[in-house]
Amino acid sequence: MLLFLAPALAFAGTLAGKVTDSNNAAIGSVAIHLQQGGTTVASTASATDGTYSVTAADGTYTVIALPPSGSGFTNASLPNRVISGATSLDLVLVKAAVFYTVTGTVVTSTGAPLSGATVRVFGTPSDRTTTSAADGTFTVTDVEAGTYTVRASKSGYGTKDATGFVVDGDETTTITLLADVTFSGTILDSKGRPLPGPGLIQSPQPQACPAGHAFVRPL
Repeated sequence: MLLFLAPALAFAGTLAGKVTDSNNAAIGSVAIHLQQGGTTVASTASATDGTYSVTAADGTYTVIALPPSGSGFTNASLPNRVISGATSLDLVLVKAAVFYTVTGTVVTSTGAPLSGATVRVFGTPSDRTTTSAADGTFTVTDVEAGTYTVRASKSGYGTKDATGFVVDGDETTTITLLADVTFSGTILDSKGRPLPGPGLIQSPQPQACPAGHAFVRPL
């Protein structure tokens, strides 16, 4: 008598879970593929409430999640995921980073363009620095959406901060830097004679001055 043995069937497992964003909001219509050696062996798509379930033989897979076109989410790839019987795997997708450009002009108090000024756009999540050109213009690229401080500075002109600068698209701004100013003189008494003792000037901060000596003070 001949006996015929049927080949053993691989045990079918199930991978199930929910697809959400970083705020735990459900994402529907996400294509989910189970791959082995770069070949897709099983696929499904998430429902409108983000849930999904796909059946495949027990084994080790790369789980690929492809969000719908235009959703702004990035693809996810999770290698070496073991399916054994009923297996749970929740997927969290993140938004693709969107970068903007901040342009502008650095000028003096008279409106003249100021070259060679350092311009820094910093905050969360970006921190970028550039230098104003000969015509005072500057361009800062690769700035993600967020709220920043735009700082311009140059030797002889001090520093100017523009805080609370919101970037939610390509932005432009003008920054005015005031030139450092000094005043000088000699401390005299009521008859126009140099005072015999040390003096004190205040504008805006106190500064000691030797008797009868000239002084130079930044404003």
